[in-house]
Amino acid sequence: MKNLPAKYWRRNQQWSSWIGQEGTVVTATYVRIPAEEYKLQAPYSFALVDFGSSLGKKELMGCGHERLKSGDKVKIVWRRVPHDDQKSVIDYRLKLKKI
Repeated sequence: MKNLPAKYWRRNQQWSSWIGQEGTVVTATYVRIPAEEYKLQAPYSFALVDFGSSLGKKELMGCGHERLKSGDKVKIVWRRVPHDDQKSVIDYRLKLKKI
């Protein structure tokens, strides 16, 4: 088995080093009607991005309501995720921003 869960988890401990990495969108979709957990972020783009030899290809959500399309140059940024509950822990995620 190539992708054991423990290996995947260990490999992704370096997420903070991804911030600022630049890549090119391979393919993207624009989500207008999301799953329940993403309803406050809709509409949003979701893209497969090629970061070259630094990270390879990764799937990430776009920032705000930006429409991403194939060929767009993007970089990874750290963004706050909105919540309904004012008492919950503030959640941040890696997202894509057009350059």
